[in-house]
Amino acid sequence: GKQKAYDSPRMKSSDGDGFFITTPADMSRWMLAQLGDLDLPESLANAIKASHEAVPEHKPKNDAEENYFNGWSILKNGILLHTGMNPTFTAMIIIDPEKDTGVFSVSNSVSNASEAAYPFYLTLIGDKDANNSTPSRSMMNVLDRISTGFGYVCTALLILALILLITQNRRLVKKGSTLRRERIRLVFRMIFLLPLLALAVSLPYLLGMLLGYKGFGYRMIWYWGAQSFIISACIMIAWVLVMIIGSIRRFFWCRRDAVQRAENMREEFAD
Repeated sequence: GKQKAYDSPRMKSSDGDGFFITTPADMSRWMLAQLGDLDLPESLANAIKASHEAVPEHKPKNDAEENYFNGWSILKNGILLHTGMNPTFTAMIIIDPEKDTGVFSVSNSVSNASEAAYPFYLTLIGDKDANNSTPSRSMMNVLDRISTGFGYVCTALLILALILLITQNRRLVKKGSTLRRERIRLVFRMIFLLPLLALAVSLPYLLGMLLGYKGFGYRMIWYWGAQSFIISACIMIAWVLVMIIGSIRRFFWCRRDAVQRAENMREEFAD
């Protein structure tokens, strides 16, 4: 339900990001270099200019609105965009060489706060839509809200399942049942519970696929995403396991009870 301080571990999959630490003053100077507003050696100025254009092999064959090359999303109108995200920050850079304008915005959290760069850019160029442009709601924030609510539901179900497991013997003594009925009940419960267990265990992997990252699992979502999702998935797994244990325990208790009753009847008949 809220963000917390987090010391992100280094991950091999993020080594290409560089984890470069800089300051607003240095970023401003770097952006002036990108705009061609700094007195630079000719070779460096040419290299910067060349980095803003995709080589022919990278240019889209269709009439796409943007192309990605050298870390830049290059729009048709010549605007250069770059966004960055790691487990503890997001960033957005907008370079508009034609209007000699550059904006960068950073946030020390996995949120969409850095999208504030866009309305700032619109304000600088005098666009009337600047006031109507606001950062979108973070997908991780939405996921956290959903998984937190889901976690509360799973917690309630887990507590109920534990109460039923603890009071199972007492209830079975009062209720009574035939072994055949219990065998059928167990089969139907396993048909429902075992696939549910498989689903609960695979939830982080399914979420990763949904987000477009097939390799994502428990560890990567814990590092990058809403940690409440992993907690909720684990609570769901615990709930399903308690249900499975309760179902198997119920069957074996009824079978033992049936055997005991059969022996008692045999003894009574023998007497």
